[in-house]
Amino acid sequence: MKFILGVAAICLLFPWAASAETPPVRDAFAPLQGLIGTWKGTGYPEGTREEKQAGQWQETIQFIWKFTKAGAWVELKADNSKLLSSGKIERTNDGKSLQLTLTTPTKETQIFEISVEAKKINCQRKLGDGTYERLVFTALHDNRLLYRKEVAKLPTATGLTTHRVGLLKDGEPFVVVGNSTTECIVSGGKGTSTVTYMGKTYYVCCSGCRDEFNENPKRYVDEWEARQKKK
Repeated sequence: MKFILGVAAICLLFPWAASAETPPVRDAFAPLQGLIGTWKGTGYPEGTREEKQAGQWQETIQFIWKFTKAGAWVELKADNSKLLSSGKIERTNDGKSLQLTLTTPTKETQIFEISVEAKKINCQRKLGDGTYERLVFTALHDNRLLYRKEVAKLPTATGLTTHRVGLLKDGEPFVVVGNSTTECIVSGGKGTSTVTYMGKTYYVCCSGCRDEFNENPKRYVDEWEARQKKK
């Protein structure tokens, strides 16, 4: 899974903030490409072996692109998770960074600031008592994703992990041999399904990109062909 290195990359994400047109997703949201898809796995609380087994759960979480004329964002939906219910990853009002607006299983709304480093996406918010809560998503491979919930006393301090979730991308084997040669024509992520235009087949990574392509096929095909000529 290819994540952009460094928080500085996020500051360059949104040159289209004042535009009314759909943003260039493959550039704007590059740090999130590895999340796109449906993931299934097991979560558990930290504690003794018995506490982990007693608190264990199975969950499914999906990340998909959403598009409007004003911009694009990544939507998440979770089923049976004890940490997440739904959410939206979008640019902040100043257009310089990303934030996660999360709805918990208890219907609480939480807003996290996002930073990116190496293979991690860090989501952090300040709690009322001055401590910090984080959701940290870590890519192990294209088909394996871990995330954890932790609490820290300082914004830059190492946190105490309270829950962990291990996920495998749905429909893919645990061990992957080689790299995918398919690319989503809309986002540039890993293509997992196909769309057609003028008798030709192209790849998309999720239902959101599929719908966006079907709305604007000529635009994306023209961009695709232009990139192929440069290669």
